[in-house]
Amino acid sequence: MTYGNSISGKERVLRTLSFQETDRVPVIPVTHSCSAKLVGYTLGEAITNPKKYVESQVRCLDRFGYDGVWGIAVTEVAEALGCEIIVHDDDIPAVGKGTLMDTRDLASLPEPDFENSIWMNRKLEVIDLLKKEVGDQAIIIAPAITPLRAAAMMRGSMNFMLDLAEEPEFVKDLMEICTTHCITAGGILGNNGADFLFYPLPLASKNLISRVCFEEFIYPYMKQVVQVLQKKGIKTLIHPCGDWEDRFDLVADMRADMLQITSKVDLASIRNELGNEVTLMGKVNCLKTMFKGTPDDVRTESTANIKSAGEGGGFVLSSDCALPRDTPAPNILAMVEAARKLEA
Repeated sequence: MTYGNSISGKERVLRTLSFQETDRVPVIPVTHSCSAKLVGYTLGEAITNPKKYVESQVRCLDRFGYDGVWGIAVTEVAEALGCEIIVHDDDIPAVGKGTLMDTRDLASLPEPDFENSIWMNRKLEVIDLLKKEVGDQAIIIAPAITPLRAAAMMRGSMNFMLDLAEEPEFVKDLMEICTTHCITAGGILGNNGADFLFYPLPLASKNLISRVCFEEFIYPYMKQVVQVLQKKGIKTLIHPCGDWEDRFDLVADMRADMLQITSKVDLASIRNELGNEVTLMGKVNCLKTMFKGTPDDVRTESTANIKSAGEGGGFVLSSDCALPRDTPAPNILAMVEAARKLEA
């Protein structure tokens, strides 16, 4: 299958990672929550049926002509540690009540059985099918889970936030365990066809915790995940959720291959600060612009982002977070058109 480009989407992204000029800036909107609706499936229907999910990703790739496809975003580590995954009819899956309700139960956590994990196997089936459908024409990005996310799901978000203040040693012990399991899960995904692992970091912005807390309880564990996976030849993409102005240096120091920038961050300043250390991705506002805006709004914001960071490689045009389920198709097309209009 071809998409009418002089080079493949995958090659375009790989050149960009090496800060090489390409025919145009790569475009990869975060479509794992909206592709199903765009082709006529409910999100719950696609999430539980790998063939339908892959069909939605491939049809959207053909329709819009961007450069990457997405695996399903379900927390397989939490499931393997005993958490219930709740699938909604037409919304993203959620995690039920945490399984570690007492800090004294830490030693009784089960050893995750990823081989028999329903969601790990669905993720792997999706990656395998995507690989067969798109080959090397587009990169395959597999959403994965961070130690922070796994720990918060095990305890429940509110309990975990309280633990940071009241049970700091317990938090560190739990994060160590989750780090080990996240590395294992990431290795499985990366060694079975995923070109990138996508790591969102909710609950870790300045809106919720201090820089000191981030530096002690989150930064070292996520950095370990990135470093171990990179030694295995597995590329990582980190998505900081919220306002990260006072800790971007720590996120950059994790040395992920790509860093997704939110709409709250000045793209040109970050590009100047980081230079050629890491490829940036973003940052068209997923709600105000992509969901609620017009195609002209999308083109204007996309063009501004490309001009701020796109020269000389090292930048992938994208949304600043996952596109909402009902994102209008013309807005996705407008993002791609903005990059094509500025082709070298």
